[in-house]
Amino acid sequence: MTMKLAPQLKNTHVIKDMLKKVNVSIFLSDGRRVETLLVYLPSINGVINHTAFFDLIANELLHHFALTCQDIEKKLKRNGAQAADILFKKALSKLSQQTAHGELGELILFTLVDVYLEAPKLLSKISLKTSPQMPVFGADGVHIQYVNNKIRVYLGESKLYTTFSNAATKAASSIEKAKSRYLDEFNLIDSYIDLPQLDEDAEEELLGILNPFENKNIDDHIHSPCFIGFADKNLIESCLKGEDFLQCYINMAFNHIDDYYKKLEKRSVNIESSTLMILPFTDTEALVKDFITHLGIQK
Repeated sequence: MTMKLAPQLKNTHVIKDMLKKVNVSIFLSDGRRVETLLVYLPSINGVINHTAFFDLIANELLHHFALTCQDIEKKLKRNGAQAADILFKKALSKLSQQTAHGELGELILFTLVDVYLEAPKLLSKISLKTSPQMPVFGADGVHIQYVNNKIRVYLGESKLYTTFSNAATKAASSIEKAKSRYLDEFNLIDSYIDLPQLDEDAEEELLGILNPFENKNIDDHIHSPCFIGFADKNLIESCLKGEDFLQCYINMAFNHIDDYYKKLEKRSVNIESSTLMILPFTDTEALVKDFITHLGIQK
């Protein structure tokens, strides 16, 4: 099997221009380095352009997030110039106003793991929904990649909250539960694996590695990326006060990151098994409302 799997999303330069990365190394208060991704949306005069962000979601991200790779490939082959509109409408039909809050967080998680961790989606849970009002259970995202020639399965968690601390508390609990319930995830992977770049033999080999009954060291392969979106109006508007936004962001992030990893350790989760990805907004509740309105998500 190949030692490098191709990410699903292609126009990464467009995505990185919108979801920008802060180039900084993060250390905890005790000096330990942790894997953390600080991301931000560009703002003008302290105002984030949600319209541009939602257009990116509609045009580049939603169908990759909500549909299987095989379904996307079939529609692209059959429908030509109409494929983009058909894919958008089908993906949109998987969402509802009741579940949009969680699904926006899951969509951002999917994007960051694919683009910045370069790990393609292994399983499309949203595509399995029989009702748009039905939430996704278990891990919020399941991705995979070779890291140092070893398979790493990503059981992702996403939280889109008003306050970072509450999100970190809930995320640490969810990560602990997801690891303990890995068999549930594997059963879904075994039935609905969505990685067309693998041939049949490579797929069987991969499933053997991921099978907890065959691989007694499966915990060594599980990684828990966590996306936390939170509200920090003062940070977003810091540039209005003549302050350096990126430096303000970095200063703020150190305290939040310390909080998150300490909460993981309290639950006996190895901090090396998680990558924290954070993104501040002015108002998360307003963000979700705008998301519903802009994409036209139905009840």
